[in-house]
Amino acid sequence: MPEYLTFLMQAFVFIFFCIIVIKFVGALFGRKIKIIEFDRTDSNIDRQTCLKILLLVLAAFALCFLFAMLFAHTPGSTVLETLKRAFVKGDAHHYLVIAKNGYTNVGPNRVYIAFFPLFPYAVRALYNIIPEYYISSVVINFIFTYGSCIYLYKLTASIYSKKIALRPVALLLVQPVFFFMTAPYTEPFFLFFSITCIYYLKKRNYLLSAFLGFFAALSRNVGIFLIIPFAIEFLFADKERITKRILKLLPYAALILSGLLIYLLINYSVTGDPLRFMYHLKAFWHQGFGNFVNTMGYSFKGILPFVMEYAIFYIPTVVTMILFLIVLYYKMYENDLGLYVFTLIYFLFIYSPEWLLSSMRYCLAFFPLYLMMGKYKNGVFHAVFTVSLIAMLFLLYIYVNRYPIF
Repeated sequence: MPEYLTFLMQAFVFIFFCIIVIKFVGALFGRKIKIIEFDRTDSNIDRQTCLKILLLVLAAFALCFLFAMLFAHTPGSTVLETLKRAFVKGDAHHYLVIAKNGYTNVGPNRVYIAFFPLFPYAVRALYNIIPEYYISSVVINFIFTYGSCIYLYKLTASIYSKKIALRPVALLLVQPVFFFMTAPYTEPFFLFFSITCIYYLKKRNYLLSAFLGFFAALSRNVGIFLIIPFAIEFLFADKERITKRILKLLPYAALILSGLLIYLLINYSVTGDPLRFMYHLKAFWHQGFGNFVNTMGYSFKGILPFVMEYAIFYIPTVVTMILFLIVLYYKMYENDLGLYVFTLIYFLFIYSPEWLLSSMRYCLAFFPLYLMMGKYKNGVFHAVFTVSLIAMLFLLYIYVNRYPIF
C-alpha cells in the first residue's frame, strides 16, 4: 500500500479529533454542553418492559448459540462441546483457566496475571453451585447482560426520554460483536457496573455509585476512568464551595481507585511485582501504550493486500475508530458533560495500544455510545440498527467458524 495513503488516514483521524476537541471547548464555554439533570419520575420501569427486555436478551443469546450449533457442530459432538468449541477461545480460555486454577507465577499460565480478577473469580464462586466452568460463565454473563439492559433503559429514560429508552438496548443487542457477551469474557461485568455507577451517580447516591465504580475498576483497567464523570457531577451539581466539594470527593474517588489497587496487590502477592502484568502484556501480547494516530497507521496498512486472516484484525479498528469520531462530533450538544469527557478519555485509551486487536469488543462494553446513537432520528436509527444486525450475523458466522476475532 502506498505510504501516502496511510499518512492521509493518520492525518484525517488526527485532524478530526482536534476538530472535536476544539468544538468541545467552544461548547463548554458557550454552555452548549452541560450536566443533564436526572428525571427521577422517568427512572421507573414496569414489569412489562422488564419482560420485553428479558425476551430480547434471551433471543440475542439464543441466536448466538443457534449459529454455533448450525455452523460449528461436528458429528458426535454434544451441545456443550459444540458451544465450547465455538466460544471458548482467545481470552475466553484464559479467563476460564484463572477461574479454575487462580493466578500463578510459574509455567505458561503465569501470563494470565494480565487479566483482571472480578469475572473469573465470580465464575469460580458460581462453580460451587453449577459444577461446569463454561456453563457458570454463561449464566453469569446472561444475568449481567440482562441487568445492563435494564439499567441502560432506566438511564436513557432518566436523562433523555422513555420514548427512546429501548433504542440503546436494541443497539447493544445487535452490536456487531455482541456474541462476546455470551462467551466467557468480562465485558458484561464492566458494562453493568459502569452503567449502574453512572445511574446512581445521577441519583446522587454517591456511596453506592463509588462502590459500583470500584467493581468496574476491578473488572477492567478503564474502570478507573469513571472517576472523571463522578468528579464532574459531584463537584458541579451542587452550589457548595468547590474546595469543600473536593475534600468530600476524595473518599469516593479513593473507593473507585481501590478496585485497581486490589488488582495491583494481587500482582504483588503472586509475582512480587505490583506491575508485573505490564511486562506480560508487552512480552506476550506486544502491548504497549502508543497513540491512536499510530494505531490507525498500522491498522490501515494491515488491510491491504486483502487477506481474510489478517484483514479481519484491522478492518474493525479502522471502521470503529472513524464511526466513534463521527458519533463524538455529531452528538456532542445532546450529551451529558461528564459522560462526554469520559467518552473522549475512553477513546484515547482504547485506541492507543501498540497492537490493537479488540477495538470492537472494547466498544461493545462502552454504554455512552448507545446513549448517543439512541438519539438518532427514526430513519437513521433504523439504518444503523439494520447495518449493525447484518454485521453481527456476518461476524458471528465467521467467529464460530474459528476465524480469529478478538
